Amino acid sequence: MMRILFLLYLVCFSALSGAGEIKYAKAEHEGKEYRLNLTMEVDAGQEDLVALLSDHDNFHQLSAVMSESGLVPDAPEDATRRRLVVKTCIVFFCFKVVMVEDVEQFPEGRLVAVMVPEQSDFKSGRAEWHVKPLGPDRSEIVYSFSLQPDFWIPPGIGPFILKRKMIKEAKTSILNMERLAEVGYMESE
Repeated sequence: MMRILFLLYLVCFSALSGAGEIKYAKAEHEGKEYRLNLTMEVDAGQEDLVALLSDHDNFHQLSAVMSESGLVPDAPEDATRRRLVVKTCIVFFCFKVVMVEDVEQFPEGRLVAVMVPEQSDFKSGRAEWHVKPLGPDRSEIVYSFSLQPDFWIPPGIGPFILKRKMIKEAKTSILNMERLAEVGYMESE
């Protein structure tokens, strides 16, 4: 019986060790600004990942805390403006925030999103994804963002928990990206 349990453990551990992982994570809080820098390896090709990140209507599928995503209909003609709704809790403080960002896609798997403060619950914000191929079905994502909320976060423990939550959410997003890419997700399909 012990041998069977050990073999099951090895099989499960092998399957998990092949999955995507966070290689580097640093969450910081300074004043009212929050920053996150991540380097992740994901079991999905660059093309699939860029399609996932630029599918604005389905972007919310990448994270359990995002309840809505989609393009803003009255955006300036030269902008791709995305609206995200995030619902989450820090300790006993639960909140719903809106993020409206102008998203620009660059060659070689790079996307940049800049917050539109007058339509968001944030004073400022910027996110950048750089998806680099490591092989046909494996990529590295270098992700960074900085946000300055325009709402109250409980002092003391709030920032500490928010930083931990950001890293935990990134791990969940990796699994969601892999799951969506595994079923052959492509924006054009």
